[in-house]
Amino acid sequence: MTVSVIVPVYNVEKYLPRCVESVLAQTMKDFELILVDDGSPDGCPQLCDAYARQDGRVRVVHKPNGGLASARNAGLDVAEGTYILFVDSDDWIDPETLEQLVRVAETYGTDFVRFRPMYAGWPGKEDGSLCDFGTERGMREGLYERAQIRAEILPQLFATPELTLGVIVSACRSLYRHAFLRENGLRFDDDVRYSEDTIFSARLVMATERFYYLDGPRYYHYFFNPGSITRSFRADRWLDHKRLIGKFEQAFANRTDYDFTDQLWLQKIFCIVSALGQRDTLPDLRQRRAYCKEICEDDVTVRAMRHCGLVRGSRRMRLYLCLIRWKQSRLIARI
Repeated sequence: MTVSVIVPVYNVEKYLPRCVESVLAQTMKDFELILVDDGSPDGCPQLCDAYARQDGRVRVVHKPNGGLASARNAGLDVAEGTYILFVDSDDWIDPETLEQLVRVAETYGTDFVRFRPMYAGWPGKEDGSLCDFGTERGMREGLYERAQIRAEILPQLFATPELTLGVIVSACRSLYRHAFLRENGLRFDDDVRYSEDTIFSARLVMATERFYYLDGPRYYHYFFNPGSITRSFRADRWLDHKRLIGKFEQAFANRTDYDFTDQLWLQKIFCIVSALGQRDTLPDLRQRRAYCKEICEDDVTVRAMRHCGLVRGSRRMRLYLCLIRWKQSRLIARI
């Protein structure tokens, strides 16, 4: 089996057929499609089973709801492919995706092949245009070996002074060599429900000896789903961000091979800004005030904001960080 394509499925009955059919239409035929039903409350479980009956390459895992990280791990548990590709269930891939990514991986003998997705349905963005979230600007197309990784990737591994995430984050933008993941114990943290691929990808880069980066819009259509977990309010998001902060501290605070001290502070500030950013999804001003107050007065925030001088942002961003540091939660709730 050459490739295992793992698709976590939860409450995406409207989008799942487009995703599944894009995988089944691959020019490479030696693959398996693993649909992980993460306790979906809609018609997705039945849809998954129907696809499995229609095509022997489709396998279905039904499990209680545990979140995206848990679903991806469940797919890894049963995957038999030499390579792994994660695809989100509201996205889709082009027909040559598997064939071309495997060709690159085998040509260069890499642990993973990284690529850039394309916008699909994003407000103000042309469909098929190159995704640009500010995280790839420091990368060049080509082979990265350990010396280049240390010089070019580690300084911006998981956070940057511009308060973007690191250059390698989303798990859906790489083809992974399965044996490499197993040998290095690279799995997702089940207890992190949001931004779970940030810590996974950081550990991934620290473990790899060589990877290849493909620039330009290729293969993967990244759909703007207004109902996704990244665009709706979740009451536990701040607690989850703090859990993620703890994971980064545990993995990177005491390393002797590279000093990640500044990035760890920037990662904390990014999480704070990200968590505060969902205040706009709360309709009631009192709720927004309470939510902002909880974050601004948290000891994690208080300590992190002493290091906001590390941020190289606009005047507007610097003012916003000052408001957080000064615990101006009432004002933050209004802006």
